[in-house]
Amino acid sequence: MGHHQAAIAALCDVARMAPKQAAVWRKLAEQFNAAGEYAASDAAAATADSLGDAEAPWQAVQDRRPQTQLAMAEKRLREQLGAAPPPEQMDRLRDLLLERPDAVAAMRLLALLEWEQGNRRVALALLERVVARTPGYIAARADLATLLFERHEYARALAETDTLIAQTPSGPQYRSLRAACFRALGDVQAAVAEMDILREKKTRNPKVQFAYAEALHYAGRRDESIQAYRTCLTLDPAMGEAYWGLAELGGDALAATDIPAMRAHLMITALEPSSRRKMQYALAHALERAGNYEGSFAAYQRGAALFRDPTTIRRHDAATGIARAARTKAVFSPENVASRTPHAAPAHAATPIFLVGMPRAGLLLVEQILASHDQIEATPGLTVMDDVVRDLVQGRGLTRDDFPACVMDLSAPQLAALGQAYMQRAAAYRLRGKPYFVDRWPWNWFQVGLISLILPHAKIIDVRRAPMAACFAMFRQILPGEAEFSYDLADLGRYYTAYTGLMRHWDSVLPGRVHPLSYENLVNDTEAEIRALLAYCGLPFETACLRFWDSDGSDQVCQPVFRDSLERWRHFEPWLAPLAEALRDPTE
Repeated sequence: MGHHQAAIAALCDVARMAPKQAAVWRKLAEQFNAAGEYAASDAAAATADSLGDAEAPWQAVQDRRPQTQLAMAEKRLREQLGAAPPPEQMDRLRDLLLERPDAVAAMRLLALLEWEQGNRRVALALLERVVARTPGYIAARADLATLLFERHEYARALAETDTLIAQTPSGPQYRSLRAACFRALGDVQAAVAEMDILREKKTRNPKVQFAYAEALHYAGRRDESIQAYRTCLTLDPAMGEAYWGLAELGGDALAATDIPAMRAHLMITALEPSSRRKMQYALAHALERAGNYEGSFAAYQRGAALFRDPTTIRRHDAATGIARAARTKAVFSPENVASRTPHAAPAHAATPIFLVGMPRAGLLLVEQILASHDQIEATPGLTVMDDVVRDLVQGRGLTRDDFPACVMDLSAPQLAALGQAYMQRAAAYRLRGKPYFVDRWPWNWFQVGLISLILPHAKIIDVRRAPMAACFAMFRQILPGEAEFSYDLADLGRYYTAYTGLMRHWDSVLPGRVHPLSYENLVNDTEAEIRALLAYCGLPFETACLRFWDSDGSDQVCQPVFRDSLERWRHFEPWLAPLAEALRDPTE
């Protein structure tokens, strides 16, 4: 909860009483580090290392109250908190926990409030403590599993769903979450199997049917996925998510006959906001396929406006990303980069291949090409580097704005430890244990400097499309939260310019460190680009990489490279002036 000095005092007392417990010294090192007392942190960590892990861990006293009593305790707390604003509720819950550290209901409510405020690290620590103390607290365990999934810790979330299903076999939401974990980990067949079990019990539930359709989609079973999405619309004709699922499948999955149906549903004022947003984009795709480009662009604009609505969406604005890029350039100046010597990579360490760039630039295609190689495996879109940065910042009691300046204060051993932390976290997603693995998280272009310091053996590939094509591809798509700037053409252009500017900076201060890959060149001369790509990675050419769509790991890239999307934006050029203006970078 941020009370570092109180925690240090309590841990020092414990260390005096149990000086041979390595876990105490390890936790003390963590708290000293969070408080900025780095010398004391290093000393406590050295003590922990000297003791090893031979001592058995302490077992927490467990709360065996039944669910009814836990629910009643929560109800009483909620009544006491009343309608107080969240900050006041959080202060009152913290005060209660300082008096009664075992009050698990208060702990769970505080975790939910911290989560709502964006403090996911604190929420996670609280929920982990609740579950350790009260293993039968199903609601808290469900929160923990959901938060772990949101943080992309899919393996841990999957383990929690095992327990949830064992505790509550009839809970469909837990099996659905389990299927989502399997899919995120790349085991789409297991995801489909989980949904098959669920459908046998809840065949008339449109949300279950939708999850099944998504699993089939990612498994590459297109015709079955279309049928499942159509079943969703039979059960719930106004389900915008199902229309959008059909649109994402491409081809004739979304038919011209769907256009009047979607328009009729969008006239209904009571349509759920999320469903309305996705249906609006599905309509835009259908109109585009029908050749009605003016109507299609108008539908894209209406959909984008819904995503910019501050009453329903918390936006990631372009200004934040632009400022972050400028801050990164200033910290990783030529002088600072020249003064830092990356540590040597551990012998026999697996090699990460970072694919960076912007969404819809072809990263998934390049990943599939690489994963067709005998020595490379694909992983889910990892956010491991973001996790490493978050732990670095929060562990030192800093804010996100203090990064990356804080990197320049790190010693060589501390940088090596960050690299080791990355490799340990990434190991959970490496199911095949191949010597190379792909980390396909677009926004790692911010982290090229850090990657070079902590993972000197890593490969970094910048996958890029022509600016107008790249930006319009984002504008016409529903993208994850990190890309919400894409719902405004001017913001999108400015953000893209910040990206290309930072990549030029990396080329200047770290020449040759990043391999540029043009999507257009990949389409026009596929073999030459793949050969150059593999040569950069230090790997021999394999013909299987030319037939990547045949790979058994392929779930979404199921066809050879086509040229169709290269000039799609030109159909919409009359309405893209704000984007074109924003892309006029004065430094070009």
